[in-house]
Amino acid sequence: MISGSRDNNYDKNAYDEQITKNINIALTAINNNKNIIICGPECSGKTFVRNKLKELLCDYDIYFGVDEYHSKNRSNGRHYNEKKFWIEEINQNLLVNIIEDYEFLNTPIQFNR
Repeated sequence: MISGSRDNNYDKNAYDEQITKNINIALTAINNNKNIIICGPECSGKTFVRNKLKELLCDYDIYFGVDEYHSKNRSNGRHYNEKKFWIEEINQNLLVNIIEDYEFLNTPIQFNR
């Protein structure tokens, strides 16, 4: 299949819609004091969304993966969390290890470099 500019515009539009949708969902979650996990492959806008909301996330602990979240929140072998969290994760299968309530943001569409 030959890919023309129309296909590239479609991908760009879908990526932009994904970003806008996730920013709006995150804003609602932040306003409702919810934890947030944003999950998707590399170059799918996770960090971009976080950077757009940086000033609103001052009361959040930021983690780059579920493993980092678990390793930094242990006391006497038990997991604890004092602040709300924002986790950026690539592997959705690891989310089953999070017992706290959170808002899930999905970023399956990668930015076409």
